[in-house]
Amino acid sequence: MVTANKRYQYFNGELLMICEVFCLSTDDKPTAGIPNGASLTEIDTGNFYLFDGDISTWVLQFCMQG
Repeated sequence: MVTANKRYQYFNGELLMICEVFCLSTDDKPTAGIPNGASLTEIDTGNFYLFDGDISTWVLQFCMQG
């Protein structure tokens, strides 16, 4: 169950796409069409990731599990 919320916002005169993804830890994390800096939250673990578009990888930022 992967849910992606996309919205557009102006920042310093530039239109940016803001993307937030929510999924389970067992889901495949999407990489196609995901903008650099998008966020992902695993709803079952609370782990939080940011997307690095240069290497097309979700990078763990905060881990709720010990």
